[in-house]
Amino acid sequence: MTSTTLLPFQKLILSTVHSTKTSDLVVMARGLGLRRIVCELLQHYDSPTSLVLLLNATPSEESGIGDELGIMGCRRPGLRIVTFEMGSKERQDLYRQGGLISITSRILVVDMLLSDIPVETISGIIVLHAERVTPQSTEAFIIRLYRQKNTEGFLKAFSDEPEHMTVGFSPLKDIMKELQVRNVHIYPRFVTKVLFMHISDVWKVS
Repeated sequence: MTSTTLLPFQKLILSTVHSTKTSDLVVMARGLGLRRIVCELLQHYDSPTSLVLLLNATPSEESGIGDELGIMGCRRPGLRIVTFEMGSKERQDLYRQGGLISITSRILVVDMLLSDIPVETISGIIVLHAERVTPQSTEAFIIRLYRQKNTEGFLKAFSDEPEHMTVGFSPLKDIMKELQVRNVHIYPRFVTKVLFMHISDVWKVS
């Protein structure tokens, strides 16, 4: 599952985390192409028989990811965005259609609590800005609700702001706990020079 236009280390990241059988946290140095990796994953997961949620994307990220997916051929219907202007019935219909959906934490937690989204049918969740997930965050609550009803779906979390994971006693461990993932893959900037020679330096924490 790799694109010929990806750089070698990006292909390695994708081959490591693309499986729907695992849940993973990927921490990368900024500027290593996180958006492209996320787009490749979304393209791989795109199917009307699956419901994959993109969580925590900013409006500019939603626009950029949507445009890139369109260029990659994901146009029918491509990435659909849930907005506050949508009514409950419209959102329910959207969830039933499956595919790729970008949604804010505020909307998703309400729809989960009201059972407007069938949590057990969610194929997977991709979380951006994983460094913001704390025990008190809405994202952590969403993941607890997700896992209460769905133990089969995957979760892939990403961060390209590792500096935010250096504050506190054990911030990375705490984030993994709230995400309920056991695998973390760390790609510092200096490692990419090694990856170009097809030698990996990736750590797995259990």
